[in-house]
Amino acid sequence: MKIQSLLLSSCLVLIAQTLLATSQSFDFKDPKGVNHVMFMLDAPLEFISGSGKNISGIVDFDKESPAKTKGEIIITVDSLSVTSKKMTNVMMGKKWLNAKLNPQISFKFDSIDVSQEVEGTVIGDAKGTLTLMGVSQEVSAPVKITLAEGAAGKRSNKKDDKRDLLVVRSNFGIQLDSFGLKMNAATKLKVSNDVDVKVVIAGYGQN
Repeated sequence: MKIQSLLLSSCLVLIAQTLLATSQSFDFKDPKGVNHVMFMLDAPLEFISGSGKNISGIVDFDKESPAKTKGEIIITVDSLSVTSKKMTNVMMGKKWLNAKLNPQISFKFDSIDVSQEVEGTVIGDAKGTLTLMGVSQEVSAPVKITLAEGAAGKRSNKKDDKRDLLVVRSNFGIQLDSFGLKMNAATKLKVSNDVDVKVVIAGYGQN
């Protein structure tokens, strides 16, 4: 009986490991330093564009069940910059992003509403929580996720790096006043309340 119990337990463990085998954790701290996001504000009198590059976070992705995607992507506020150094400094201040009080912007995945799956690529809407300026909101953003198996070395030019890559792409919009930023009519002539965000980032497989 003991032998049968041990065999049964071993079989259950093997089955569980097989079921979990397709789930991977991906680290978005990019050793190559290429990951970044872009943002654009098109106001009546001025067009502002910028980027942020200090990105990190872990995302768990299962190619067999992409709808169950979990994890968090984080970018530090002090890595954001626009074309004008003076405007960048103002953006970091208390009246705007307040980088000292709110040092991070993050998106936490709850799930993905998958609409299409084609050759390793998942297209759908990412559901989750966006935190900006210390305010958290539930949001939905279009997303395209590509699992590139064994492709890490091709990105890093290291032939012995056989890790998988998870490439996340998204274009979405936010409104600054919905996160508590107050702008008068004169300010809105130069700084748009609507921000367009473009994300193309890659995470490295950890298991």
